[in-house]
Amino acid sequence: QEEALRAYLPLPSVLTGLFRLAERLFDVRIVPSHIWAGQPVQVWHDDVQFFAVQDAKTGEDIAGFFLDPY
Repeated sequence: QEEALRAYLPLPSVLTGLFRLAERLFDVRIVPSHIWAGQPVQVWHDDVQFFAVQDAKTGEDIAGFFLDPY
């Protein structure tokens, strides 16, 4: 049953919806990034992504997080 749902909920669409909701609720922007605090971000696998959370008005970095969907 989980595999049947996968076709209807592709990861890029789910992430887009999730990030848009968080952006509206918290007045932030969530953007993929390869730099944090002036340093390159190192990931442990090609599937892992790093995202910066920025203030929507100023563009200032507030936080960052790694996403490892698998």
